[in-house]
Amino acid sequence: GTPKGVLVPHRAVVNFVGAARELFSMTAEDRVLQFANPSFDVSIFDIYPALASGATLVGAPRSVLHDVTLLADLMRRERISVADIPPAVLGLLDPDSLPELRALFVGLEAFPAELVNRWRTSRRQFHNGYGPTEATVACVDYACPDEPLTASPPIGRAMANYRAYVLDAAGNPVPIGIPGQLYIAGVGLARGYLGQPALTAERFVPCPFGEPGARMYATGDVVAWQAGGQLQFIGRLDRQIKIRGLRIELGEIEHALASFAGIRQSAVVVNDAAAGGPRLDAYLVPEESGQADGSNGMGAPGAELDNDALFRHLSEHIPLHMIPSTFTLLDSLPLNANGKLDRERLPVPASPDELPHLPPASETERIIAGIWSELLNVDGESIGQRDSFFSLGGSSLQATQLLSRIRDAFYLTLEPRQLFTHPTLHQLAALVDDTLRESFDEAELSELEAEIAGMSEDEINRMLAESTGE
Repeated sequence: GTPKGVLVPHRAVVNFVGAARELFSMTAEDRVLQFANPSFDVSIFDIYPALASGATLVGAPRSVLHDVTLLADLMRRERISVADIPPAVLGLLDPDSLPELRALFVGLEAFPAELVNRWRTSRRQFHNGYGPTEATVACVDYACPDEPLTASPPIGRAMANYRAYVLDAAGNPVPIGIPGQLYIAGVGLARGYLGQPALTAERFVPCPFGEPGARMYATGDVVAWQAGGQLQFIGRLDRQIKIRGLRIELGEIEHALASFAGIRQSAVVVNDAAAGGPRLDAYLVPEESGQADGSNGMGAPGAELDNDALFRHLSEHIPLHMIPSTFTLLDSLPLNANGKLDRERLPVPASPDELPHLPPASETERIIAGIWSELLNVDGESIGQRDSFFSLGGSSLQATQLLSRIRDAFYLTLEPRQLFTHPTLHQLAALVDDTLRESFDEAELSELEAEIAGMSEDEINRMLAESTGE
């Protein structure tokens, strides 16, 4: 996407680093995992509190961070004691295998009580952290208690030199238990947005509860005070959402869709009831009215849009996790009496169950379907050619594991972007076959096929073992 350009002053970072060092009691004996990409503000927590405490900062290649087996091995080998790990990744690790991990800083999205209960012990801290970049990494924290939780933990209290206010639409403080928008004030606030004075004035507003000239940041998050003085996260005021821990602006996706030749209007919604978890559904109105027949899904009769070209276009303009899982062509978008999009009247996209099941037709499709079945814990017999890896519940982390399995099965390396431009079983199998063919000229391929055709399974396995050294 397009960065907003958040101007964070050095003193705000210094304040956060000092607060994090104190919060986690960091010393020179600690070994801290650098998990976050350096372009992501959470990397500030990984790097600077560690170095400012004399602790050891442990880096790792992306391939290790995206493979939970390699990640667990690295954390054991390097004796990691403090880490900030997203809930989706933490849920795949074994807490008993990391006895030296004494403190966890977990955030990005709401997570269940079960995750805390698995990891929190009398010897391991578990912190639920909250904070937008505009308030410098994290500004609210909750140290989960020893006793088991029965619900998602609150986000906690304001950290050192921050203040949190929960206000109604008129700017008045709300009572305990009543939802309101969360506002953050204090030394950790950013100056604003680079070259966007109007947006800065909209989000960084005067604070009536502090010294003259003080400001506070309108987070857009809805929270409520609990009786014990903790903040409970409820949701968002605007259309900004999170799926699997990744922040998504629906308007940004709609803008990318509308900029594709042949699309006149677009709308994107979150389908919380989809199998495998929340997904993004897109609705498109073609330039030529009437060319869509009301059928669901790209490639419907009468549709003129190039599916592959659309995927390529989206992958060049928005992050891969923001590409919708389904596309529905409409003659027009439904509007309410005020002329605004009526999201309640958008049709339900076609699901795989509503389309004829096409079982895997080639050996490549059958092998990939078997890999999907293991990764996604779905019945392999139910996977068909039209099924999408992501519509079946595949996440970005599992996409990385899929690439590894494909490499092991076919001895070729695909790029992550190719999974998003070839999401269905048929498309991905065709990509694998085409990539394999490009590795040989026609004469070599014919010779190899003839040789394999006359070999037994044991002979083929011996040949593969000799060629790979395994």
